Amino acid sequence: SDAEISPMYSSAIEGRGMFLEQNLNTKLNIHIIDTHTYSMGTGMIVLAAKKSIEQGKSVYETLSLIDDLVNRVEIMVNSFSIKNLPSDTALDWIKKFTSGIAHPFPTLQIVNSEAQELPIKKGDHTAFDQFFDYCIKALKGHDTEYYIGYTLREKEASALSMVLEKELGVPPQMIYKLGGFSSYCNGRAAITITYLGKSRKV
Repeated sequence: SDAEISPMYSSAIEGRGMFLEQNLNTKLNIHIIDTHTYSMGTGMIVLAAKKSIEQGKSVYETLSLIDDLVNRVEIMVNSFSIKNLPSDTALDWIKKFTSGIAHPFPTLQIVNSEAQELPIKKGDHTAFDQFFDYCIKALKGHDTEYYIGYTLREKEASALSMVLEKELGVPPQMIYKLGGFSSYCNGRAAITITYLGKSRKV
């Protein structure tokens, strides 16, 4: 969970403290991870950790992998209409996510849980093609897995998959329908791509 956008991280810290207070002699090590991303990015990290464990890697090797991924995971979002984004939400972090959007069909890049609107030529009806270009640029040159999510735009998600596979020579690991809360945050008609960028670890 991301500590800045969700209370789950602080709740986990509190829960670990309560457990250790009540179990003074425990040998259990509880590792709590701040993912610095949303559920889509967290899912990518969880699947990579699962694969690491299945390959027989140690706990510490898997934790090191998770630490690397936390500092690399990024998300690209294309919303097919700004009207689908919940700018009137009661949640402050979603208001921040949607405030100041300039294009009616915005493309957003999410890094460290911060959303930045990427430039789309105004008055241009090829906003979705420009989203394709951003995805290709983000993935080219990286030996990376990527995942495509969608809400109400399954055909466009399939089209994105074909374009990326043609350009990169690698298909997505998965094309999936976003869950209810992700749909709420990204818009009722949206496509997302989750991938690994350059390491942000200092």
